[in-house]
Amino acid sequence: MKVDINKLSSLKAVAAKPVLWSTNNYTGPCGAIVASGYAKKNGFGHEEWNNDPARIWKGQRVFHTETKTRLDAYAQRGNLALLMTSMRGDQQYAMGIACGVWANSDIDMQRIAAGLNFAGETERLWALPRIQKIFKNRASLERTWQESMAWIRWRCPTDLYHWFEEPIQIPPYSVNPERMVLAKMHSSYQGIRPEHALKIASHALPKGHPIMDWLIEGDFDDNLLSRPLRRQPGSTKEHRRASYGAPAAQEPYLRYLNERVIKVDPKHADLEARFHAYLGSIGVCDILPNQDRIDLRFDHPEKGPVIAELKPAEPGETKYAIRFAIGQVLEYRHALHSKAMPMIILGAKPSDSERDFVGSLGIALAWPDRKSFKLDWPSRRLFPVKSD
Repeated sequence: MKVDINKLSSLKAVAAKPVLWSTNNYTGPCGAIVASGYAKKNGFGHEEWNNDPARIWKGQRVFHTETKTRLDAYAQRGNLALLMTSMRGDQQYAMGIACGVWANSDIDMQRIAAGLNFAGETERLWALPRIQKIFKNRASLERTWQESMAWIRWRCPTDLYHWFEEPIQIPPYSVNPERMVLAKMHSSYQGIRPEHALKIASHALPKGHPIMDWLIEGDFDDNLLSRPLRRQPGSTKEHRRASYGAPAAQEPYLRYLNERVIKVDPKHADLEARFHAYLGSIGVCDILPNQDRIDLRFDHPEKGPVIAELKPAEPGETKYAIRFAIGQVLEYRHALHSKAMPMIILGAKPSDSERDFVGSLGIALAWPDRKSFKLDWPSRRLFPVKSD
């Protein structure tokens, strides 16, 4: 059906979009086994990178699913939301969500692939036994990858993209009483109402999150829905605000969560890269980024193993970054690495009182100091080291 884009310019739409099941949380190719389609033929699907934090292009999060003409029409105005789903056995899960989605043009896709150096991914692909079975040799893989690596269909603002830490189970018949699950084929989609997406996303996102706000506000087009769903009465903005909206006056800590922590911020990647380079300059080895939910692990030549949480923050705004990070690093230390020194890496210098507070908990601090970093080690460990 031909779509008049101009008539859709002021209307939003939400679609559930199937993606293949990943065994490494969508951080890169995993050799997924699928029944048909592009991924069966080639051993990989472009959505396997949908949780790769490095996929930021010009301040926008880039990601992929297969598409349809109608979805592209809404995405010409940034009025599309995609709830990405996957099947595991007979159960369907929500894997991630994106709002304010724009469709990439062919030129956009070429620039994204060049800007993010997608050509370098052949090393990871060739390391997979399944890929080596499909392609006769590495040269054959590289030819296929060069032809297809730019197939990255979507982009959206970084604060409107969230990959769930754990897949969220979608109960059977919970969206459409006439269908047990949402669309399953990777080439298909299913239009859903914003309240359906809100209910699912609320398991992982707080009230006031930009994604929740996007799904609450604005007018949504029922024409994307199937006839059974159109027959069901939809919610109003007022109902969505009452059920999922944040209070008008939020505490500063909640504002910090919404504005600084939850959004996927390029500043986080920049801070990580700068600190990683600093560690290399002082001879630190065995640097492991993004392992077991921990931002950074490394072995300091004098202090031993360290687990670190990175928190971008502007000068004068380190208070809430510290509050949020304390719980994380202490939890990781207790549950995962009991012999490691916990550290918080801030984007700006903390106050003297904040340094004293963090040090009293046995947590180290680090922050940028001109072209280097300042490290503030605690004078003692508050908690004894457990035997593993």
